[in-house]
Amino acid sequence: RIFRIARLFRLLKFMKSLNRLFSALMLSVPRLVNVVGILLLLLVLFSILGVQLFATAKTSETLNDYGNFQDFWRGFATLFRASTGEAWNEIMHDLGKGEIDFFREGTWCAPADLYDWQSRYDTLRSKCLIENPNSCVQTLWGWNVLPYVYWVGYILLIG
Repeated sequence: RIFRIARLFRLLKFMKSLNRLFSALMLSVPRLVNVVGILLLLLVLFSILGVQLFATAKTSETLNDYGNFQDFWRGFATLFRASTGEAWNEIMHDLGKGEIDFFREGTWCAPADLYDWQSRYDTLRSKCLIENPNSCVQTLWGWNVLPYVYWVGYILLIG
């Protein structure tokens, strides 16, 4: 079987246009490795940032067990899925929900400032909020812009 593959390489000598195409492919492989490395670096950085910002966010319809930021690997898988265009805008809108939106749906979310685990760990543990986080996403002066800035930046850089 190896000899069959070797026949293909022998054919490259005789077919000039196929030989040029193959050599162009071989010359571009190192550059493609650099591009893949940069994309993986950006995926890792956005995964770490996503875990830092959204690890305790309340799960919802699209932000669920299969797509969330509760740990690095889930965040990495979520971002890889989003880089293919799969439901990134729905996850962004789920993360953009505030307390009022959850009350309208008939559920609730804990205030984001409750998740200061260094000073309130016992309170969080007694309410089972360590194992099952349920916080609203942090706001900036009452505006919930972090999910939108995060996802638009991610899609512009990687998507």
